[in-house]
Amino acid sequence: MALVELYRETRSNRYLEQAAHFLEARGHGFLEGGRLGLSYYLDHRPLRDLDQATGHVVRALYALCGATDLYLENGDRGLLATLDRLWTRMVARQLYVSGGIGARRDTESFGDDLELPNRTACSETCAAVASVMWAQRMLAATGDARYADLIEWTLYNALLVGWSLDGEGYA
Repeated sequence: MALVELYRETRSNRYLEQAAHFLEARGHGFLEGGRLGLSYYLDHRPLRDLDQATGHVVRALYALCGATDLYLENGDRGLLATLDRLWTRMVARQLYVSGGIGARRDTESFGDDLELPNRTACSETCAAVASVMWAQRMLAATGDARYADLIEWTLYNALLVGWSLDGEGYA
């Protein structure tokens, strides 16, 4: 996201090229995976080959925000098709009814399809914020109202629960 913003401010193509490089470098096993594995870091397959969002929810959604920002600047229709595929599956198979996201509390990560436990869900406020950020970008990219619907749903059902009653902090 930051590199695309630098491009937008400076119009220096090197920032846009660097953002594209970082996205295309994913999926080649450069990170080694550690105890959590390559999919936790979105390094198990190239971005364009992914069929579902994996790994740490906030980090993954921020990466997808950056990819959407990149599409908004370069118009790469193949990238948009990838993003739409990932978003559609996430909403259909990885999202709680509340709009919350993140099945695995211990790693703050996505679960498998329909792995949506109640008692051990992560579904943190940060993930809801990242989901709204990505949906806003996808709305800007496509004009499709389904992205606006998720923004509204998440704001009312997954974000508000994170604020304290006095509005001064996070619960």
